[in-house]
Amino acid sequence: MSVLAEQLTPPDLLGEWRFERTVDDRREARRMPVHGVATFTLVSPSRIEWRESGVLESPSGPLPVEQTRHVVRGDGGEWRVLFADGRDFHPWAVDAELVHDCAPDVYRGHVHPTLSGSWILEWTSTGPAKDYTSTTTYSRAGAGDAPV
Repeated sequence: MSVLAEQLTPPDLLGEWRFERTVDDRREARRMPVHGVATFTLVSPSRIEWRESGVLESPSGPLPVEQTRHVVRGDGGEWRVLFADGRDFHPWAVDAELVHDCAPDVYRGHVHPTLSGSWILEWTSTGPAKDYTSTTTYSRAGAGDAPV
């Protein structure tokens, strides 16, 4: 594990991040950009709310997108990402393969920290219903950022 990976724990994410996402939909043979803001808010010492809002640039025009997840610390100290409704999504693991079985499709992902302090989350979903890769780069929001 890299030094950066050891430093990218869920509490390190607290605050506001800008994100740029590309959804490469192989089934539809199109790439769609998404941009927005991700906010990580400490709800309790063992729970962080991860809220994203932004705009997907679809062929039919811009569409607002929003999602909420939670990053929760278990009794053993490990962190897990949960969907907004409390269902398990994946462990918070940096520089390791993440797998989420969403039958009949499977999601495989990775969290990669960068030397610049940003981080990348990539998911590839394959199966009978989906065939796409979503690559998101998160960069710490700065005082001079324009609103999304």
